[in-house]
Amino acid sequence: MLGVLLLWGSFFLPHKPIDYHVEISSYMMMEEGMYPWLVSETVASVMDNFTDAIMISEALVDAPDGEELKYAMMAYNESNDGFPHEALRAHYEDPSSLHLASYERYWHGYLVPLKLLLQRFSLQEIRLINTSCQMALVFLILYILSKKKMQHLFAPLFIGTLSLFPPAVGLCLHFSSVFYIANIASVLVLLFNSRLDSVKGGWATFFLIVGMLTSYFDCMTYPVFTLGLPLCFVFAKHRGLKNMAGFSSLSAVHSTGVWDTVHSGQVNGS
Repeated sequence: MLGVLLLWGSFFLPHKPIDYHVEISSYMMMEEGMYPWLVSETVASVMDNFTDAIMISEALVDAPDGEELKYAMMAYNESNDGFPHEALRAHYEDPSSLHLASYERYWHGYLVPLKLLLQRFSLQEIRLINTSCQMALVFLILYILSKKKMQHLFAPLFIGTLSLFPPAVGLCLHFSSVFYIANIASVLVLLFNSRLDSVKGGWATFFLIVGMLTSYFDCMTYPVFTLGLPLCFVFAKHRGLKNMAGFSSLSAVHSTGVWDTVHSGQVNGS
């Protein structure tokens, strides 16, 4: 219910600032192309402007009065049956070539923070903010590990983060949702493990919530990361393989359940 209310409410935000900042962003995306490489011949460095353009187009669509809830659930974007970044530019140069396409298979919860950010910032500025926040989050985990005398986890965390190619994650909206969920969940594991231990069903509830957030904010990326990273820290705190298997099952099953619920509801509603 809260997720629906947040998405619904995002369609009442002022549209003109979003339109202005998306127009600025569309020029940059056209220059970059669909899948720009940050480092030549390095697959991990490829950015996904294809999906980012769809996300921004969804944020750009303005719902008619009285239809905000429908638009929130159907996740409309403007399409020309071609490449999304070209359709984004066509919104300003050739709007008659576009039609609305729905993308209701996912929650698209990322629209809530994205619409808020587009009130004040262009994509270039959002990328800078995003990269800075992600770096700060990783350094926060390192600081917590140091305070808890768990420096032996520095190397695994460094290698794991490096394998994601952080510059690409920071510059790509599509890759960012899962990164935040996984790392914030890890911070909570490290800070509140004793409290979660003391509450009956605390860990199970925690991983259920992580699964729900992943279903809400993620869109076809690497959702297992939101389970794997915090679960590694649980393992480091000696919780046991039996509990780890239970948490994994709860998170995976609930993620699937939430996805299926919204998909079925939207299909029936449409």
